[in-house]
Amino acid sequence: MAGPLEIKVREFTAADADGVAALIRTTLLTSNAPDYPREVLDSLADWYSAEGLVSRLGLAHRFVAEASGRLVGTAAVREGHVEGFFVSPTAQGRGVGVRLLAALEDAARRDGAAELLLGSSLTAISFYTRHGFVATGELADHGDGLSLPMRKGL
Repeated sequence: MAGPLEIKVREFTAADADGVAALIRTTLLTSNAPDYPREVLDSLADWYSAEGLVSRLGLAHRFVAEASGRLVGTAAVREGHVEGFFVSPTAQGRGVGVRLLAALEDAARRDGAAELLLGSSLTAISFYTRHGFVATGELADHGDGLSLPMRKGL
């Protein structure tokens, strides 16, 4: 595995939509493929289309992570709920997720949240556990594949 990347995290803009949608699709179909059926992943990728991302602009704090001028991750937080956290398969394990999580935590604190909540994919449970999240329930499928409810105090 390669070492850490020099990562810049910034707010998502409409100009990022095509690149972010492509990153999300690639991540879903690569990293999440062992844990979920293709039709579930395709449905999620459709939800995170460029048009969908732009239509939800301003509803949450969405961030993008860049390294060497290319998009390597994205994540959002709305009212203390983490939404759409994705790191490019080629950048996983290189600090991108940690930097995005820090941006989400800062944004949530500014908004007055006392905790972060999320439904973790099977693929990401170990990442969230390593970074202080604890399970608050059981695995369940709410129409977009199995997820585990988790929380982290801020």
